[in-house]
Amino acid sequence: MKHIRDKYVLIYQNNPKLDLYIQKYGCYYMSLYFHSGKIYSATKLNEIWNRCISLGYITGDMNGDGDLDDYNEAIMVNPSGVAKELGLPYKYIGKHSEGTDRIPNGYIAVGCFYNERTKFTHFVAINKYKTVIYDPIPNSVTVREGKMISMRLFAHI
Repeated sequence: MKHIRDKYVLIYQNNPKLDLYIQKYGCYYMSLYFHSGKIYSATKLNEIWNRCISLGYITGDMNGDGDLDDYNEAIMVNPSGVAKELGLPYKYIGKHSEGTDRIPNGYIAVGCFYNERTKFTHFVAINKYKTVIYDPIPNSVTVREGKMISMRLFAHI
């Protein structure tokens, strides 16, 4: 399938025009953005991110210290809501699937990778064969050296 993005540049999580907290913690968000098939500017992605926080789809500043660097902050708690805000006509099926589970036809998936050495977790867009099709941080160490430990599956609505 040919996407409109074949003509445009896709934004990655480490783009300096993105909100600092997207750059730090937005890999799941950016993976859903990729699956949307849309091309958004950094400004638009920042607006959607902030709207998702205000709607409670992504946790905000839980302790009121002015940042999103603390426990349970910048966590996606309503993936279906975030998908909707990104223009993605899919709904989260409500469970973390094992990395070994089959991806049903017509579903989209976000893979969760873990790197034992660095102790980092990172989300990427994967296809039905579990091949990484978009790494929000291109050639990330977590994907390169780690392994997929779980998936988030989304069904078309």
